[in-house]
Amino acid sequence: ADFDWFEVFACDSSMGPGTPPPPPTPTPTPTPTMVCDKVTAFREDFNLTYLGPQWSWVRENPSHWDLNSSPGQLHIETHNGTITELFNTAENILLLNPPGIDWDMKAKINYQPRGNFQSAGIVIYEDDDTYVRLGRTYTSFYNVVVEGKFEAGASYGYSAIGFNANPYYLRI
Repeated sequence: ADFDWFEVFACDSSMGPGTPPPPPTPTPTPTPTMVCDKVTAFREDFNLTYLGPQWSWVRENPSHWDLNSSPGQLHIETHNGTITELFNTAENILLLNPPGIDWDMKAKINYQPRGNFQSAGIVIYEDDDTYVRLGRTYTSFYNVVVEGKFEAGASYGYSAIGFNANPYYLRI
């Protein structure tokens, strides 16, 4: 999978966290919602030959990722492994600590999976048993899908839709 860029945007709520919604009024008024503005808290274009100290790996396999084969892209080879349920074997999960504010993230990815359960995407990751993942996966049943997965302790679930564009953009 080739990642062209990755962005984290600052978000703001006009109500502030924990503020109850206003009481009902005779004329409905829009309720303020969380809005992610155009202030970029972080952007990575993968233009250097190394990753900065803000990045960290889970089960890094340095022979299966590089920044040099396609300048301006992070290339990560997909291999057997998963973080689903008890099988915590996936390599090269790249993490960025989120900013200390509400945020959303976007990524542009070039990836065409061809074998069962090959996958690439973005993840909100606490550990192998607590995460939310959005990505593109190949399965013989769905062909190519955009897949949303979550796992929290013993609870696991996913949703999938058919999808075949490349490159593709993901946002959480």
